[in-house]
Amino acid sequence: MTENANLRGIETELERLGQSRWLDVIIHLVDNYQGYPIEDENQLPSEAIHNILKSLNPDDTPEARFVHRVQNLDCFSYRAYYKDGNGRKIYWNPLEQQYQDFESHAKQTICYQVDNEYPPSDIIRAWMYEQVTKTQ
Repeated sequence: MTENANLRGIETELERLGQSRWLDVIIHLVDNYQGYPIEDENQLPSEAIHNILKSLNPDDTPEARFVHRVQNLDCFSYRAYYKDGNGRKIYWNPLEQQYQDFESHAKQTICYQVDNEYPPSDIIRAWMYEQVTKTQ
């Protein structure tokens, strides 16, 4: 499914759940991964988030379930870094920075995947709770 189709589907699911206010944080995450070389389309944040939203019941504390499932998305296992002029590794934080902006500061960006999330899942969870509850 294309990014635009996923976003339309996300908007539809958010309306069904009565959670349209989550759209900003979802777009933020999707935008931060634009340009990252993810090989499996199912691991794109938009695809994974769309699938999460489709599975949620609006009568069953969707915030808690949404945040719990987002913190474990495969996309958070993707890493990127570059070395600065002093040879120090500078890591990309997908919660705070768009990948394309991060990559624009580097001569060479190293991208890879590991088994655990970055930032750690507790940080992702706290950040997500802050985002989904701040406009209630």
